[in-house]
Amino acid sequence: MTAYVELGAGSVPERVGGKAAGLFRLRSLGVAVPDGFVVLAGEEPSEAEIAEALRALVERSGCVTVAVRSSGALEDGGARSLAGLFESELDVEATAARVLEAIARCRSSGRSMRAQAAKAAERLPAVIVQQMIHPQWSGLLFTRDPRDGVGAAVIEVVQGHLRNLVDGAAPELRVSLDEQGRQAVAARLGVDGLDALDKLARRAEQAVGGPTDVEWALVNHDVIALQARPITGLRGLRGEPGIELVPVDRAHAARLPDAVRRHDKVTLRLLAEELDIPISRGFVAVCQKPEAQHVAAVAEALRSWGELIAVLLVPFRWQDKIVRKFGAGNAAEACIRALIEELSGHDAWFAFLLKELQPTARTGIAVRREEGDVVVEIVHGHFISKGIADATTYRIGPGGVVRSVRLGKQATQAVVEHGNVREEPVDDPPELSPAERKQIFDIAQRLATHHPKAGIEFGYTPAGEFFLVDLYEGNAVAPRSLRDDVICEGRVVGRVQFVDHDPSAVRASIERHIHNTRSAASGGAGEPLILVARRPFHVLDEIVYAAPPGTLGMVFEEGSLLCHLAVVMREHGVPGFILPNVRQEVSDGDRVVLDVSPGFAPTLRKL
Repeated sequence: MTAYVELGAGSVPERVGGKAAGLFRLRSLGVAVPDGFVVLAGEEPSEAEIAEALRALVERSGCVTVAVRSSGALEDGGARSLAGLFESELDVEATAARVLEAIARCRSSGRSMRAQAAKAAERLPAVIVQQMIHPQWSGLLFTRDPRDGVGAAVIEVVQGHLRNLVDGAAPELRVSLDEQGRQAVAARLGVDGLDALDKLARRAEQAVGGPTDVEWALVNHDVIALQARPITGLRGLRGEPGIELVPVDRAHAARLPDAVRRHDKVTLRLLAEELDIPISRGFVAVCQKPEAQHVAAVAEALRSWGELIAVLLVPFRWQDKIVRKFGAGNAAEACIRALIEELSGHDAWFAFLLKELQPTARTGIAVRREEGDVVVEIVHGHFISKGIADATTYRIGPGGVVRSVRLGKQATQAVVEHGNVREEPVDDPPELSPAERKQIFDIAQRLATHHPKAGIEFGYTPAGEFFLVDLYEGNAVAPRSLRDDVICEGRVVGRVQFVDHDPSAVRASIERHIHNTRSAASGGAGEPLILVARRPFHVLDEIVYAAPPGTLGMVFEEGSLLCHLAVVMREHGVPGFILPNVRQEVSDGDRVVLDVSPGFAPTLRKL
């Protein structure tokens, strides 16, 4: 038996490791993968064996250099990726002597302190030797947004080779593959390149069996897969078929999947509770293949409600539509069934908000402008007809002072009764009293501490009581806003420590951080750390592996959201984000709060 196997299609051989196993599966599905061979785990090939394998590879591919990459037994697993833990050697001369040296260096990283900290050390891991390619473009493609596992695919693109991007360098392009993002990718890779990435994403998910992290390269107009592994660190729904009904308040928020907690309709309700602003009762129904008895149980819990509305949260749209149903407490089962039936064909978990509709006399929108004034539109009745009824418009300053007003000419109002909507005539235009104008201005100001361009949808009951309905960002509602500067959510209070700017000096500069994390873990004098680095260098993962939960946060001046360290941070729940001017905001040794809360702008503030 030889010490290596050719990198081919078909069943996955034993002892090829996780990374190579993914490449075998891709090849079996017809995906282009750089040609090569795999040195099996535990084997020590002779120079003659490597020379023989290289001769065959050079004859097939014409390459003059190769890439030598680790393929550890635990790499690219469903629970842990070990992204970037083991070393790779690129552009290695295709001679037996040079390749054997590179194999030895890759294998030595399997015995490193980093590998030991990750509890993944191996004496002789498998190693992949492949033809070296020199792409025009390359990148990272996550077939689901790694921050929630539900959003559209996310891609980062660089010119040339991928090596810097996986080590945290900022990409030339980072977009979600929605319509606008697809246009941006096509402008660089061409329409054929975009189509090839779509095909690769489908095949990669088939190979991996779910949401996939793909490394790819564009060579002579062909997309080539370099690696495919499961997206790790997702904290979505797990469990048996059913519906979990979760109250929307801070006491129960931890029970919600990340994608739900991040939704603006949920963050508004949590914020309203924190700021003591009235809002109607609400639950989130988190569903996994719900059956009739599950729907009936939820409906029974809502029987005491009056009017209600059910709004789909995750996915935000289904078949390009916002899904919304009205109902009444004594007929909630029909309302919930109608929403679920509309999602026919959606196989993954989903979630919708159930909120009680207050008795409503007037509804409106208030948007805070940059100069501090608040613009308000108000109509009679429910705001179901928003944008149709001729609203009264106010511009309000501090204290509720009226800067300007335009009375509308509303002719009819929307009334919700027993889950049905009907129109009624109205006589006079809606107006706001001085007390109501001041109240709206003050609430918009309070919300602005969290949302600088805060906008709200609100209502008044027939008794004149104010309540919040929805949250806006600027002039438009902002559903499911996943920020492009957030790597992982969470909150840590700790001491700032700067990491050396020079990548070659990072290894030495993190020794004191490792010491401090271990000291904190053992109950010593150490305290949680907020590391500040130029970018998410992959060698910083040793700190992530060493840190107990809740004792580490990271802030970077630039970088990738999909790189190796970002993957490991999400796996371990280490909060972090990108803040270009971070070194002007804090100094080495400052005690700070790093707060990356769902739905809010991430902050790093001194104590």
